[in-house]
Amino acid sequence: MKKIKNNFIPQSGFSLIEAVIAIAIITIILVSMVAVFQTMIIFEKKTIKTRQATMLADQAIEVAKSLRDDAWSNIADLTIGQNYYLNFDDVDWSIGSIESTVNGFTQTVTAETAYRDNDGKIAETGTADDSTRLIVVDVSWLYASATSTVTTKTYLTDLFSE
Repeated sequence: MKKIKNNFIPQSGFSLIEAVIAIAIITIILVSMVAVFQTMIIFEKKTIKTRQATMLADQAIEVAKSLRDDAWSNIADLTIGQNYYLNFDDVDWSIGSIESTVNGFTQTVTAETAYRDNDGKIAETGTADDSTRLIVVDVSWLYASATSTVTTKTYLTDLFSE
């Protein structure tokens, strides 16, 4: 019987095709990871801005409560539906008609009519309650060429009337 001689000599290492495929796979993985990290950074920046806006909205509600506590007329005299802005003069807060921006955020305060139903509960419609106002605070900022807004609402009542 004749023996066939094997001329094939196994070679160790990578062939050119294997190297190209490995580089392509590594490149795809790295590009994907970079895209994920970029997206995470964008979302984190947006989240930080939203948190800051939420804190500013809460601050505006607290300022409105403080102004109410000083004198109900500070709230009752606000024109229904008109936009007002917070002002701080290093000593006192006030609500005025001059727009102000804090670190790129604009806090807008609007007083709306509060209504009560026949049982005296706050309702969407019913009898207007002159001793209660719906306070709406919008905090807006420009982010990625678009305006984002956080809105907070609360009812304030004339607690100290006699």
